[in-house]
Amino acid sequence: MCRRRRLQRPRHRRRRPRRRRRDEHLRHRPAEPRHRRRRPRRRRRGAHPRDRPLDADTDGDGLDDGDELNTTGTDPLDDDSDADGLNDGDEVNTTGTNPNDADSDDDALTDGVEVNTTSTDPNDADSDDDALTDGVEVNTHGTDPNDADTDGDSLGDGVEVNTTGTNPNDADSDDDALSDGVEVNTTGTDPNDADTDDGGINDGVEVNNDGTDPLDPADDVLDTDEDGISDWNEENVTNTDPTVADTDADGLSDGDEVNTHETDPLVPDTDEDGLSDGDEVNTTETDPLTSDTDADGLGDGDEVNDHGTDPWTTTATATASTTATR
Repeated sequence: MCRRRRLQRPRHRRRRPRRRRRDEHLRHRPAEPRHRRRRPRRRRRGAHPRDRPLDADTDGDGLDDGDELNTTGTDPLDDDSDADGLNDGDEVNTTGTNPNDADSDDDALTDGVEVNTTSTDPNDADSDDDALTDGVEVNTHGTDPNDADTDGDSLGDGVEVNTTGTNPNDADSDDDALSDGVEVNTTGTDPNDADTDDGGINDGVEVNNDGTDPLDPADDVLDTDEDGISDWNEENVTNTDPTVADTDADGLSDGDEVNTHETDPLVPDTDEDGLSDGDEVNTTETDPLTSDTDADGLGDGDEVNDHGTDPWTTTATATASTTATR
């Protein structure tokens, strides 16, 4: 049966193998993906390490790399190792500051600020030698770190801050027309008190105008009520009112009573004769210190107010007696 089947199969001709062309393998080669197609790079000039120029100062700070590593201890890849605003070369070769310390003199100002801004010495904590560090002057008091006496009052900034307590930026701290230096060195007054003796006149007026002693309140010539007695004397000596010219309202100013008539500025009738001191002085012209000016036995007030006699004439007594008899 198997034989029959084999016989029944159609007989096929055996195919001859086809000759392949020489370039056929190239024609049927799959195309290379586009992303793999790369153009060969052109090497830029100097890109290869062998093409790079040699540089002894990599960071361009004016110091050779070898010096930075072996001598100064700075970073050869950083031109300002301490980040103070000055490059390492300038610090080493020009300013003489420490390139590894941003504040070489420890005055609270960086070296760069001192060189470029304040013009102070970055190697001296107190450039003007006034006993205040540059940083304290710039950051705290606002004084000039290059001027020992910023306000020009003949007191150094350090003295004003540390000793006298005055304003180092104001030549006249108490505004009394005397500079702080004059008050401390000459008059001996308090540069923080315009009226050192509390007499009512400020120190400058006493020294420059009145010629009085700014340390003695008794000679202060302030006279608010213009009665001829200074306010200080009225308050401390006569006990009169420095704001009222006639304290006892007797018609005489306090100054006239004290300085001229010697009457009591607190009592309107010093001799108690019934006439005020002002009336006796200005009207009857009797003695305000004597109750009976003419010594006739009648008080000045009785003669003027009751009898109408002359308080200056002794004959008034006889006239008064005759009048009384009648």
